[in-house]
Amino acid sequence: MGLAQTILGSELMSCSDEPPPDCAKMFGYMSETKWTLIALAFVGVATLIGVRFARRNQPMYRNDLPRIYELRDLLPAPLPPGAYFRDLDRTLAEIPQKLRQYRDIEVELQSLDPAAWAFLKSELQPLLTTKDPKRGWQPLFDKLNQAKAYNYLKGIGYGIVEFIPPSAVRGQKTPDLRARTDSVSALCEVKTINVSEIEAVRRYTGGVGSVEDQLNSGFFTKLASDLVAARMQMTQVSVSSGSLT
Repeated sequence: MGLAQTILGSELMSCSDEPPPDCAKMFGYMSETKWTLIALAFVGVATLIGVRFARRNQPMYRNDLPRIYELRDLLPAPLPPGAYFRDLDRTLAEIPQKLRQYRDIEVELQSLDPAAWAFLKSELQPLLTTKDPKRGWQPLFDKLNQAKAYNYLKGIGYGIVEFIPPSAVRGQKTPDLRARTDSVSALCEVKTINVSEIEAVRRYTGGVGSVEDQLNSGFFTKLASDLVAARMQMTQVSVSSGSLT
């Protein structure tokens, strides 16, 4: 006859194949405890797997690019088919050059104070879903370049730098930034010279292009036009107060 020995406290109990009632209760308690421990082990493993899965599905570069991801978070869910920042995590992981470029942009955005960042973010939001048919995401990056101008003004010694809100007057354009120190005030209009309309059409249609080894007259015509437009915009604003004139 087989014997099963169980230690209960400091006493040694011997139970035959047909244990007495007290011994049967003890075996039942041990069986319940065993299954409880197994169930807890399964719960622990499932929780660990869930945590790892959740981490795997979190954005990989959010800690490195917090303000870039703030922009992505402005997009509605689900993401519109043509929105910028689609597949952001995957493309950053697969394209090292893109990751480097975004890190450079992040540095510029991190240098904005909270008020400047809030303003620029509001200006960028509608551009995240507005892709130009011929020029792609050029308007979005033109607006991002305003962060470079903000940091440039800070870098040359202006203590206060602010974005100027758009004019409430229809058709009236204002400069992008206002800066001042104790004795000097300045206005800044940001202009980005992009490819010509002819080149934009060529790229859009897939036509054959050519490369020149020097800037042609078209570039300087565009540059002069941008300078004239910037000067006109600045005349609409009082440098010291930022009010329209």
